[in-house]
Amino acid sequence: MVRHISCPICKQQAELNTPCPTCEFENRVFATTEDTDNWLQTVAKPHKRYYELQQSYTQLHAEHQETKKQINTISKETKKQSEETKNQIAAIIKRLDEKPKAEPPKPKPKVGSTIPFGGYNWRVLDIQGGQALLLSDLVLEFRAYHKDLKDITWENCTLRQYLNNDFYNKLPDTDKNRIAQRSISNHDNPWFATKGGNNTLDRIFLLSIEEVVKYLGDGSLERPKMSADEKKFWDVDVFENNGVSDWLKENGYPELSFRIDFHGNTKRVARDSNGKACWWWLRSPGTLSFDAANVYGVGCVDFDGNYVYNASGGVRPALWLNL
Repeated sequence: MVRHISCPICKQQAELNTPCPTCEFENRVFATTEDTDNWLQTVAKPHKRYYELQQSYTQLHAEHQETKKQINTISKETKKQSEETKNQIAAIIKRLDEKPKAEPPKPKPKVGSTIPFGGYNWRVLDIQGGQALLLSDLVLEFRAYHKDLKDITWENCTLRQYLNNDFYNKLPDTDKNRIAQRSISNHDNPWFATKGGNNTLDRIFLLSIEEVVKYLGDGSLERPKMSADEKKFWDVDVFENNGVSDWLKENGYPELSFRIDFHGNTKRVARDSNGKACWWWLRSPGTLSFDAANVYGVGCVDFDGNYVYNASGGVRPALWLNL
């Protein structure tokens, strides 16, 4: 037992081998605060250090209570923060679970394939530098090349104005933004030298004679010999008994044809929404400046052309699409 050497009471009780109440208090372990209070009242109270000990004990007890309070506060805050963290993690997991999975990239179109775009199906004719040349798979509507019968070129015809304004603006915005504006070459008629006019800057256009032969034929612009069936067409079916005009004779009749593939070419056959084969406009001029070249229903390319104000002409728009 530890004693206070300077404590007179401890010296007096040395023979009894017992410490004074102060020394005993400092060396004793109490189970509860109630045991401490009882001991102080019954054993240590008569001692002269009782009140000092009581004051010290009270201070220690108060500090202990304050520490417990702080621990409880920290514990509550920690628990709250933990709950918030758990909720945040749960919310993130939920968002990740709900986030739609990215669709696999769509395969890039290939030349010769048909793709949907702008509410229509389109034939892929060519791919150059990240852009695809598309031609509508069907004849989409019937319109005149120009509103009046007059000398006209693609640059100034009403069909070009319609395609690059009304038709273009009907497409969804997301699709319009993918259509490239390109410089379009307007060559003279390769057989009759009819002027094709100035080149244009278009988003929507018609194919030219050169393009329809290149992409939907063998690419040759060589003028073929006139077949017997074509000669009969000009002699009988068109002119009946009035004879062949001098203009035809001056431009190759009866030796040279006015068409490529007079008997047809299935690659160029176009149908309307009802499945009926139709003739359709090209942007190139015909034999005269008030004619425009076209493709017949059987698929032959008509270099002679049709009157520009003929409203039964089929329209197959073409465009360059950014991939």
